[in-house]
Amino acid sequence: MADATCQGLVILAGCEAVGKQQLTQLLAHMRAGCPAAAGQSHDLCLKQLCAYLGSSDSACRQASLSVLQASARKSGYGLVNILKDVLAAAVLGATLEDQPSCQALLNMCFSLLENFPAGSECVDSHILPLLQWLSKCVHHCLTIVREERTTAAVCKEVCQNSLALINLILQRLKTRHSFFATSLSSQCSLNGVQSHSQMDSECAPIFESLLISCLTVIRDSEFSVEIQTSASVLAVSVMRFVNGVDSTSAMLEAERLQSLLCQILSVFGHGDIQPAHWPALLSPWASVEFSNLTMASQRSLLHAFVSGLPKQSLIGTVSLHSKMMTEHSGPSCVLLDVLLPAVMTLCKRADSSNMRVLSSRLLANVTSEIRTILGNAALGDVADQLKPRLLWSGDIVSQIVEFICDNWDDSVDAFRHQINSVFDCLVLIHITLHQDQPDEGIHLIQATQRSLLSLSWHVRGKYPLLMSFAQHTPVCNLLTMHPSLADDVLAMIGDMKLHSPASDLFNRLCGCHYRQLTIAECGSPTGVLCSDVLLREWQKVWLDPLLHWLCTGSGRLRTHLTEYCLPVLFQTVPGSLTYLSTSLSVALERKGDEAGILSALLLCLHHVRRLSTRKKMAQAKVAGGVDTQLKDGWSLILRQALAHSDDEVRLNALALVCESRQTSEPISEEDFTLLRFFLPYNLTSQDPSFRQRLAAAMKKMLLRAQASYYAAVREVDRSLESSRRGGTNVKQSHQEQNQRYCSMCYDFLSWLMHLLVSCIEPHASFQRCSAALHLLHVVLEAFPKPVGQFSPRVLLANCSVVQTLLSSLLSDCYSSNQEMFVSFLAQLPPRALGFQNEDYLTSYVDCLCWLAASPRSEDCTTSQYLLLLLIKNYVSQCDVELRLPAKAFTCPLAAGQVATAPSLQVPVTGTCDDLGQQCPPAANGMSEGRSPVVVHSEAALSVRLLHIWQQYLSCVQDRLNVVQAQGLLASLSECSLYGLVLSLRSLLMQPSVNSHLQSLASNSQHAPQAVQFISQCIQACIQLAEAVQTVVCDDTAEGYCVDEVSDDVLSANPNSAAKDFQSQLVVVCSWRCLKEAALLLAQLVVVCSVRGSSKCQQDIILMTTEQVQEIGAFFVKQLLTSRHLGAFEKVHTGFVTVCQQLWRFSYATLSQLPRQWVDTLLSELSASRLSAENAVSVSRRSAGLPPYVQTIVATQPLDQNFSCLRHVVQEMLRIASYPVEAGKTVDASLCQVHAINIMSALFRESLLGPHIMTYVPDALVLAIQGFAHSVWAIRNSWTHLFRVIISRIFGVNTSKPHQPKTNRMTGREFFSRFPCLYSRLLQLLEEAVMRGDQQSVLEPRLFPLLLLLSHLIPSVSSLSLEAFTPLVIRCAGVAVWQARVMAAESLVPLVAINDLPAIVCSLAASLPHSAADVFSHNAVHGTLLQLHHLICYHTDQSPSSTAGTALCQLLPLLWERRWLVSGENYCSPLRSLAVDLFVKCARFSGDTISEAAVSALQDLQQYLMSAARDHLTQGSSHEVAADAVSLTAAGNGGSIAQWQVSSSLVSVLVKGQSTNSSTQDYLQKELKCSTSNSTEDNVMSSDQTLIKTVLISGGYESQLAVLQYYSGLLKRRTENVHLSVSEGVECPDVQHASGEHACSWLDDSLVTLFLHHDLQSQCLERVAEMLVSYPIELVGERLTSMIGRCEGLLSREGKSWKSFGCVLLLLSHLLVSCRDSSEHTWHCWLVHLKRACDDSLSWSLHIFAADSLKVVLASECSLPGAVRLSAWSCAVMLLQDEQIDVRLATSSAVMQACVHLGILSRIYHLQTSRLLHLALVTMVVQCHRPGDHAVYDTLHTWSSLDTCQLKKKAAGQAAGQLFLTSDLNSFFEATFLASESRRVLAGLQHETAGDLTKVQAYLQSEILGEV
Repeated sequence: MADATCQGLVILAGCEAVGKQQLTQLLAHMRAGCPAAAGQSHDLCLKQLCAYLGSSDSACRQASLSVLQASARKSGYGLVNILKDVLAAAVLGATLEDQPSCQALLNMCFSLLENFPAGSECVDSHILPLLQWLSKCVHHCLTIVREERTTAAVCKEVCQNSLALINLILQRLKTRHSFFATSLSSQCSLNGVQSHSQMDSECAPIFESLLISCLTVIRDSEFSVEIQTSASVLAVSVMRFVNGVDSTSAMLEAERLQSLLCQILSVFGHGDIQPAHWPALLSPWASVEFSNLTMASQRSLLHAFVSGLPKQSLIGTVSLHSKMMTEHSGPSCVLLDVLLPAVMTLCKRADSSNMRVLSSRLLANVTSEIRTILGNAALGDVADQLKPRLLWSGDIVSQIVEFICDNWDDSVDAFRHQINSVFDCLVLIHITLHQDQPDEGIHLIQATQRSLLSLSWHVRGKYPLLMSFAQHTPVCNLLTMHPSLADDVLAMIGDMKLHSPASDLFNRLCGCHYRQLTIAECGSPTGVLCSDVLLREWQKVWLDPLLHWLCTGSGRLRTHLTEYCLPVLFQTVPGSLTYLSTSLSVALERKGDEAGILSALLLCLHHVRRLSTRKKMAQAKVAGGVDTQLKDGWSLILRQALAHSDDEVRLNALALVCESRQTSEPISEEDFTLLRFFLPYNLTSQDPSFRQRLAAAMKKMLLRAQASYYAAVREVDRSLESSRRGGTNVKQSHQEQNQRYCSMCYDFLSWLMHLLVSCIEPHASFQRCSAALHLLHVVLEAFPKPVGQFSPRVLLANCSVVQTLLSSLLSDCYSSNQEMFVSFLAQLPPRALGFQNEDYLTSYVDCLCWLAASPRSEDCTTSQYLLLLLIKNYVSQCDVELRLPAKAFTCPLAAGQVATAPSLQVPVTGTCDDLGQQCPPAANGMSEGRSPVVVHSEAALSVRLLHIWQQYLSCVQDRLNVVQAQGLLASLSECSLYGLVLSLRSLLMQPSVNSHLQSLASNSQHAPQAVQFISQCIQACIQLAEAVQTVVCDDTAEGYCVDEVSDDVLSANPNSAAKDFQSQLVVVCSWRCLKEAALLLAQLVVVCSVRGSSKCQQDIILMTTEQVQEIGAFFVKQLLTSRHLGAFEKVHTGFVTVCQQLWRFSYATLSQLPRQWVDTLLSELSASRLSAENAVSVSRRSAGLPPYVQTIVATQPLDQNFSCLRHVVQEMLRIASYPVEAGKTVDASLCQVHAINIMSALFRESLLGPHIMTYVPDALVLAIQGFAHSVWAIRNSWTHLFRVIISRIFGVNTSKPHQPKTNRMTGREFFSRFPCLYSRLLQLLEEAVMRGDQQSVLEPRLFPLLLLLSHLIPSVSSLSLEAFTPLVIRCAGVAVWQARVMAAESLVPLVAINDLPAIVCSLAASLPHSAADVFSHNAVHGTLLQLHHLICYHTDQSPSSTAGTALCQLLPLLWERRWLVSGENYCSPLRSLAVDLFVKCARFSGDTISEAAVSALQDLQQYLMSAARDHLTQGSSHEVAADAVSLTAAGNGGSIAQWQVSSSLVSVLVKGQSTNSSTQDYLQKELKCSTSNSTEDNVMSSDQTLIKTVLISGGYESQLAVLQYYSGLLKRRTENVHLSVSEGVECPDVQHASGEHACSWLDDSLVTLFLHHDLQSQCLERVAEMLVSYPIELVGERLTSMIGRCEGLLSREGKSWKSFGCVLLLLSHLLVSCRDSSEHTWHCWLVHLKRACDDSLSWSLHIFAADSLKVVLASECSLPGAVRLSAWSCAVMLLQDEQIDVRLATSSAVMQACVHLGILSRIYHLQTSRLLHLALVTMVVQCHRPGDHAVYDTLHTWSSLDTCQLKKKAAGQAAGQLFLTSDLNSFFEATFLASESRRVLAGLQHETAGDLTKVQAYLQSEILGEV
């Protein structure tokens, strides 16, 4: 008993109820025990404990229940009697009007039934009274809900708990039917409740009342789904009991079964079937009509029928006049013919995401029930009758599978999970039906498997279905049907949207295939595959493709494979670790440190380490059989990975070093060495996730270090103590090992602290400072107390470190860093910061005040953190009062500039050891040193803080008095005001402020002062807002009152620069003052709010309701009167906070205030009383009105069910549809404009989520109709709303335009989410098309309709969209170009794949046969667009055999209309589009092609060749100009269309007669012609001459088309060569490229074109790119001329940066090839190179500079010494460029130069920060000459660089600016360059630089980390 009472006390620790203290005393009394004579007292204690079972606190109930359970084992039946008395008293004492007492009784009953036999027996004895009371309680709750009282929400909760308790009681009775019959023997006959005439008058009304109440809940839509489900289950349970059905009888009597079935059928509308004996008690069921219920009610009722009825009744045979699921011969059953059709109908009709999830879950329950019934041998022949109807090819399964396929790409994850469960059950049902003939069963589902495998792998829904097949059917069958299954699945793992299902499918396929092979071999799924043949087969199928993608895949694919596939694979198949490790080791030796190989190897090492420690891995054989080479070379692998250029590889390697399964595992010396090697170069990453993961890994390592270090120190102390006492000595070797480990840990931790402190020096880059601060925070967390000799706080208390931290705090511009600086400094003693020095404290306060008065926001933020540091470190720890000097907050402006901020110098007050003894108190209240720190009471600290708040508020009031007396500018010239308010707000934002205010409120002496402070603070904020109101809410565009300032103030100062400065000062300070005033008012409401009696309610202290209302009125006024976005955005943030607090106040006056604001606004909008005359802002987007309403609606708590949202949206829809009154001013003040803009804000709010989606159909239809509104302001607002709704439905488009499957959804998904839109959109489209046919201009509603349809994508679905197809086709002739394009895009998702041939042929047949037949060029253009979009989609993105059939039928029709690509077609857009379409068809290849299509295809290709020659021959600039004029009239750019024509025709011409090898092979086979294969550069001599002529004398468009094609061809060939060399595979292009280069016949023309023609920039870029790829021997004697030409082009102004870079790269190649280049030429090249490296130019130009350096530095040319040194200087600077792409390109140049010089043996993938050191070393080696010290002088110059000095000039220039421009993410750090230069100077002397062997050894140890 005592133990149980102790357990109750432990449980009670989390209790927060009011009676916690009394219950604690009671449990303590019972724990002490009572003597036998005190039995009466013991019973009284038990009664009190029983009363606590009804507590609202679960901890109290659990504690009491645990004691009562223990007491029941001793007292036995005595406790049962006590429980009966308590329960009886509770039932009598619980009044229905008292909701807490009702809830207490319910809690008590639930507790008694919770695994408590004595309590269950007590409840059993009071069943009838309990049921009576529960029935009355439910009826009473329903009455309150219908009357809509204020307690309706509480009553709903009580009602739900009551229904749940009744169900729980009936569940007990269902298992104890004999007890039920005995206990009710006086009311009912002994043969059960079947004889209703003998039922007692007291029992029958209970069930009847319960049934009526349940049916009322089911019919009422106001109740939640949970309550309706409980009511439905209870109603069905009553039906079962009345019919005498329980779980004890295995089989039901025929009469009872027939009665139950008839009652069920009557609910579903089968009224012609009447039961023989309808029980009078069940008569309310007769009034239930299933079809008239809501979907939620139908789901609840179906759930109750499926889960509550016995299985025999579910499959009982009935006779139905109409089959609801399918027609079949024979009798019907309830499950398949009544319940399942109803569930399917409900699933298809579900219109909300929540209802779709619930209905699909119900369908999963039904299919699971069917599977259970089929496997139940007790049902016997009855279940066998269902088997023929459940075959895979049957109608039932087919309809369910069709539903699954229609919904498998739904956006809701839970819905997809449920339908996947349904499919899994269907597969199991199929296997159950064919368990005797498994081969036949597999054969039946192969058609479904083939169809799934034939679908595109971009279809997400196919993956879980294939997973079901893999789980339950042989995987080898899938591999037989689709041999490339593994490759296809692995390729999709790199997709961001499909990586999760694809990786799950791959893991399932691998594991299931291995398990199936194991079962086939040894008969057990848990065995190991021993057969080498089977194992090699499995490895070839799954592991070989995995290795291929790991080595060659993209970075994202490799990451997904290592994260999602390899861990699962290693767990399921142990032998895969050995195979992958061995294969990856071989690949690492062959290919080098590739990222994919290293990542996979690191993962293998990680799993090896899980099997054994790394020491064992290096010594003995490891479980899993890892290759010996991998075990021996792990250190080298880690070093390569830690220095790799890929961030993911480095982080994985770091995790392997830091992580361990044992948190106290000692860290080896090698690990410390690796960390020293890694950390200095990895603190400058620009990726925040890298820095976060770095800190996380280091935290694990430091915790290991702390635990192991502490253990070693303890062992050393024990051994020393034992030696001192003369005890048994520990082994000398063990003691020395511990001492050595302690020394090693101390050295590393000290080194780490010094490294981190050196990284947070002033003006360090943000990324370095941020990473160092986070790691420093991790160190302080891991070592809260000193361990051994290491104490991080002692190191921080050093004077120089404190000065560094404080200086960085003053100079840093990032608040996140400043916050961490304050947290570190606050942990130091006040003496370490020098606060005990009065002079320093005075200067500190002066600096703080000066910064707070500064108009720069950076200075004010710094002042805020200085104040927090002073309070945390000095005021909170020392018993002193902080007094601000009089008139301290001044920052005088001199000559229109802001002065430089003062600096602080921390005084030296003691040694490091002295300061370390004064650290803050630890957990026990003592400091880490010897002297304790005085801890002051919270009350005293609260008073001191109040005095500081009052001083700041007094300063604010003084400045406001200056504003009133002298004007706004005069006050702002001395103090910015908003800095003071910011500092005051920061003080009130501290976590402990609320407790301080509560302490002040409870103190009678200081409470009036706190109340006065709050009141004065509110008034000061309101006065401050009013003072700047004229500036912020002015009508000018800048929100600034120009006249007032210029007339009253600025006229006295003739200096225009000073005027500009003062104008800027007033605007900036006014806007910031408004922001800070609003945020301070909101913060006051927050800090004055305390938790109320309920968890979701709050009370208020130190503030009256009138003051809260005044604050609310302030925000309302600011939002409704502000015109500018910046103004009401600043107020909006505070208003959100205020509304969140108001909704939760327990006072009705405050909690209803937001709703009152909304109601007032809606009434004024309805009456059209909102206008500029009554002080409401009027703008195009209604200014602050939308965020005002949006904030109120979005902050409403969830427990209020967004009632305000429903009310607002309904009113807005009604107001927006108002007609404009006659004579009304038509502008932005219309109430319709406000309503539409408010709806736009609501639909844009993400917090409303699915709740706002209910109103999408109505708002969308109104928005589409609003496009045709006659008033521009309303039409503009509807347009904006339409865009917002489209973004809400399809998501925000963040990808490139015209990218497929981005921010789109299938038509089935769209119309299933919004089913009512199908008919409404169709009607709108019909009206728009009909009106568009009658007028020449575009019908306004047509544009949004087509735009909406264009967001859909095709899908395999039963939903037909063919009704939209003819209407969209009719839009081909609209007058607007973009509308025709959208019509073509909209047609693609509307055309089903089976209808594609007919639609394509119909469109082609509508095209005219000749130019004379053209009636409208717009119609022809629109038809061609529709054809083009259809063909492109179905041949490129979703190829199929049907698409091939459509193209075969299309080719003859196009051949008949070949005039479209000839000269007869004078319309350039038509000709361009026709050429693209014809070329697309000419390149077509398919498995089957008809003879007619073959002939048409051949003729079409020949005709295109001829047309291309004609066009290029006849083309001229005059024709281009004519086409440009005609296209301009049509609404598009002519040069673009002409270029498209040229590009398409040239691509046909230069590619020969057949552009597709498979098509040409088939044509040869069919036509039996023996022509040779043509290649991409196989061009006839006549065409070569033609193309050369075009290049020399053709127009710009034709030149660009030819150059673009051939430059792309050369680029592809070069990539193929590089790929073949890297892969070691022979490529046909390799030999071709190494001999006569591709397109060599163009050489002379290109050189002539470059030398003698003034090319356009794009043409010049292409020519330069092609000449770079050509062998220099082909240039010949014109090399010097080309160099001169390059210099002339580079010196010419006006060229684009890309052309400049291309020419610079060409010049670099030419100079390297020219052996006798003069020094002057190289100096000119250097000038252009430095120009390309200029920071002010584009970073893309920097890449060209890096490529040029790569050409020059890795060459054999003899550069002048100064040029070479300057080139390396440029490379060093580019390695520190802001852009990562520039750094990578420069890294490649440096690495190539190192390999060329022999410094490195191969290319290493090193990180860019480490490559800086390598570049410096290579520069020394290449520029080192005996007697020449220029390179060392350069290094000495760099070694003396200081970041502070470099940025001092910039800071001085920005000192007078209001907007201080800080260095955002600057990668360049002069200090880092200086440190690396010093390292090179120390490591490479004159004699070392000339010895290549020494240089290599130096690099191996310093950079590469190789031993």
